[in-house]
Amino acid sequence: MVLSEMVSRWGALVTEKEDGKRGLAEMRRAKDADEPYNLVLLDCKMPSMNGFHVIEAIKEDSTLSDPVIIMLTSDDRRDGIKRSKELGITDYLIKPIKWSDLKESVMNALSQKTAAALEQAQLAKPTAQEDLSPLHILLVEDNANNLMLFQAFLKKTPYTIDTAENGEIAVKKFTAGQYDIVLMDIEMPVMDGLTATGKIRQWETENQIKATPIIALTAHALVEHGQKTLEAGCTVHLTKPIKKTDLLDAIKKYTYEIDGLKPFP
Repeated sequence: MVLSEMVSRWGALVTEKEDGKRGLAEMRRAKDADEPYNLVLLDCKMPSMNGFHVIEAIKEDSTLSDPVIIMLTSDDRRDGIKRSKELGITDYLIKPIKWSDLKESVMNALSQKTAAALEQAQLAKPTAQEDLSPLHILLVEDNANNLMLFQAFLKKTPYTIDTAENGEIAVKKFTAGQYDIVLMDIEMPVMDGLTATGKIRQWETENQIKATPIIALTAHALVEHGQKTLEAGCTVHLTKPIKKTDLLDAIKKYTYEIDGLKPFP
């Protein structure tokens, strides 16, 4: 009931089933009705048929689609996490589950699922290389899947990418190097993106350096969250999941041509 209420708040249509067999039957019904489920939140410990058995049944049934699966468990044993990865489970959350953790996990999972489709769609309309100038970009992101996604988006561009897995490393790299733009994740361990942005802006002021564009990458779409990124010193913010075209357009809009320092239109 709690999980259903959490996900329903985001506008999702939720169906609940109390065990694995009923869950599989509902997935087959939905597939036959051409209404397959995009996301499965699956309890690990259930009577008669546990979560791992359900996943094995999904993998063996060619009539079922390949949904995003997030395992929910009260056990953080390594063998459970290892088996989850072997079965291709997108994420593994330990109960009690916080609203913010579930939302981040769901958004990251759906981003991974759609990444390949987005890439195929973008290939039909590739960005013209003559419209892009070489740039040195600092990509700050702690989530490995998001990191790979953004790197894939920027792969066929004339951009040089340096990465940092938290804000503290980002500040050190920024002050030691020279970057044309920073892509800054907001929620990170050690030092978050807002704090890192503030330290970068302070360093630029102390050294009388022109402000470098910083694009905040955030999972929060509310107006107040966007306002916080601007108050911290970010130039603009993009809400995850982020499309390739939106990312490239933002980079192009907030950077400058190397020759003549003319702003892009």
